[in-house]
Amino acid sequence: MLTGMAPVVGWRTCGTVLARAAAPLLDALAALAPCPACGERPARAHGCCDACTTRGWRARRDGDVVSLGGYRDGLGDLVRAAKFGGAMRLLDVLGAALADGVCAALADSHARGRLWLVPVPSHPRRRAVRGDDPALRLARAMARRVADAHRGRGTIRVAQALRRRGMGPPQSRLRPTQRVANVAHAFDLDPRWRARVGGADVVLVDDVLTSGATIRSAAEPLRSAGAVIRLVAVVAVARV
Repeated sequence: MLTGMAPVVGWRTCGTVLARAAAPLLDALAALAPCPACGERPARAHGCCDACTTRGWRARRDGDVVSLGGYRDGLGDLVRAAKFGGAMRLLDVLGAALADGVCAALADSHARGRLWLVPVPSHPRRRAVRGDDPALRLARAMARRVADAHRGRGTIRVAQALRRRGMGPPQSRLRPTQRVANVAHAFDLDPRWRARVGGADVVLVDDVLTSGATIRSAAEPLRSAGAVIRLVAVVAVARV
């Protein structure tokens, strides 16, 4: 080792570098696998076959929640393929479709000025393993589509305003009664965003809505700082 050269690389940095390096290989393997939505046609580079990509996922609104449909409508398979099968590019397609529903919902709202798409963050360890954060990728895809429709009504940005405090077991493995406790006080505001939160119109973005415990926990520090939660945008709803 060269004198004076003793870099210290933490597990988080190393994991992120390795995940990013492996991303092209994972994308190539995903393209050769069966389509996670239909299971028959070969998937493409973005992780879904052409027929399912152009299937016309249509966003719907239920109260303050905008989604593409139910978890068992084929969307659950797509989310799992993105998060655990290396097909993160699927979220670009789904995010764009989800953005259309958000635009329609915002047209009926009083949202003005600063519009923030705030992703519900994964724990850094899970993000390192996956090579990306699903909610952040969705939010960025949505922002590209929403920006044009929202033009003239103020600024829009993806705001990574939340930080994950701890790493509990995945919500999907827990009973409904355990979910609230698992994510209680799981999020706080990133200090870099704290002074800018007040008065912002927020769309919370996540991949799946189940019990709503995670969304409620994520909304708490934003509301406490003066943000207005206008909508929750998710790919799929899997109510329990």
